[in-house]
Amino acid sequence: DPSRWRAHNALGVIADVEKNYQRSIYHYNEALKARPESALLLNNLGYSHYLAGNLTTAEQHFRMAIGIDPGYQPAHANLGLVQARRRNYADAVDVLGRVLDKAQAHNDVGFIAFNNGDLEEAAWLLTESIRLSPTYNETARQNLRQVREALEASDTERETAAAAGDTAESLQAPPGAVRIVQADTLNVRATASREALVLVQLQQDQRVEVMYEQNGWSFIEFFSPGRDDRQVGWVKSEFLQDS
Repeated sequence: DPSRWRAHNALGVIADVEKNYQRSIYHYNEALKARPESALLLNNLGYSHYLAGNLTTAEQHFRMAIGIDPGYQPAHANLGLVQARRRNYADAVDVLGRVLDKAQAHNDVGFIAFNNGDLEEAAWLLTESIRLSPTYNETARQNLRQVREALEASDTERETAAAAGDTAESLQAPPGAVRIVQADTLNVRATASREALVLVQLQQDQRVEVMYEQNGWSFIEFFSPGRDDRQVGWVKSEFLQDS
């Protein structure tokens, strides 16, 4: 019975899993003949186009789904993915943040930035994910480790090229090592700014792990006395020394 739109939808999902996007698009379009105002079907059709790399067509279908059902969260989330694939990372976080926890939104966009090859943007987004929710699951930390490894490989290539005379500059080696506080007290701040809120103070010789460095600031993870969970925040890099 070709009018069984749920069957077409299910076949479309199976075709997506098998990466046969031409067939999945066919089935969703057949389902839409019976249910032309279905936000679910429009969203699924848009997602097939997204997986196939047809971002403009995907966005059109996600927006059509939202037009029919403004509260349909999967379409909002997928629209955020389109913005991330286009490297509109701020817009992607804004869209995803409307339907997801903000820490998860930063993590998801950061992972796409990593896949796009935008390593610095990925590192910042994943760092923000951890800062927004220090108790967030290990996903963001694992993703940030992958970004570090990619940055390290990139730096090694630059250093090799510099040694060969191909370039006059190389990037700073990526962070990730344990370092020691070299100050009587060191303010840990919420953001990389001297005006930002002080979260806690670290003491001389306290050990921390640097997760990311940016413009003279280090995003660190550490244990505080009397607390079992790890905390995060920003400190001036000049007050940290290699262990």
